[in-house]
Amino acid sequence: MAAVPNVQVPPRDLSRSLEEVLGPKLVAVIAGVSSTEIVHAWSRGEREPQPEIVERLRNTAEVANTLLAVESPQTVQSWFMGTNSALDGHAPALMLASDPAMVLLAARSFAAHG
Repeated sequence: MAAVPNVQVPPRDLSRSLEEVLGPKLVAVIAGVSSTEIVHAWSRGEREPQPEIVERLRNTAEVANTLLAVESPQTVQSWFMGTNSALDGHAPALMLASDPAMVLLAARSFAAHG
């Protein structure tokens, strides 16, 4: 699976790539928006996400790439949704807004140790 671009790409490309790996519902949850239509609009370039959401999507791409290096997209999607003992039982998707560094550490640990 190709890596999700995250640094120098426009938000529409970032959103589109994350949709392909995680699905629009999970991207909406991570971004903190109420509708997948908003995510689709970002992916089509019809709307621009707020700067803090773009940062969250970039953090998400970094985590996703860490996991995609060793796991399938389906496993990566499940990892984002599942409870995680490294995150005090919280789902990584719900922790990205408040503690992206901790989520990245949890992803690195999972990638290294399964």
